[in-house]
Amino acid sequence: MPVYPLPGGSQNVFAKLLGLPSEIVDSTARLLELADEWPLRQVDLGRANERVFTFSAGVGLDARVVEKVDANPERKAQLRQWYYLQRGISVFLRSYALRRPRMIIETDGGDVTASTVLVQNGAHFTFAGARPVTLCGGVDLDSGSLSAALVKTGAPLKAAITALRIVGATAESGGSNGTEQLGPLTALRVRASDEQPLPLQVDGDFAGEHEIVEFAITPGALTVLAPTPKRPA
Repeated sequence: MPVYPLPGGSQNVFAKLLGLPSEIVDSTARLLELADEWPLRQVDLGRANERVFTFSAGVGLDARVVEKVDANPERKAQLRQWYYLQRGISVFLRSYALRRPRMIIETDGGDVTASTVLVQNGAHFTFAGARPVTLCGGVDLDSGSLSAALVKTGAPLKAAITALRIVGATAESGGSNGTEQLGPLTALRVRASDEQPLPLQVDGDFAGEHEIVEFAITPGALTVLAPTPKRPA
């Protein structure tokens, strides 16, 4: 049975990535149109341990901020990305300014360290209104691969600014966003260097704390009711 993502969140990232309306009235009207055409598209699903995600996941500062934001849904609905930025500053000053968590990212190309890892399954990590925030290139919902953006542990002030801009969805798209990029990947493993549990978020939902997070991709795992985008020949 195909899935059609009716918008209900603050950004409705998955719907936007599929080229579908992000407002409920327009989305419902589009659903009625597609019911006649019935275009089906196969898209990939990412996996973080036992949790699946459609567009993005993160380990570190952004996941901790998601946890704090979700604790106050009314403020989240009112302020949107500005509330993320507000809570991001608070979390950073309390937990990351003096001693940022260090994690080790294991890939086929070797191990690297970072303080935050952001994994992208779609063409964009998130949206700030209609503006896409793209941390990594070379991936799409049906590319069969993931990309990762790493906020490094060196240069504390630079790392802090980078992480907070991402959390607040104000980061620049492309290579100027201050992160190190890995990908395309079919798997990567993230573990804490000090064995302290790391916070995880998937598709903007807090997913608990884990000593190890293993990411993988399942190509074509989800059927959606949406037209396949036209790509350059």
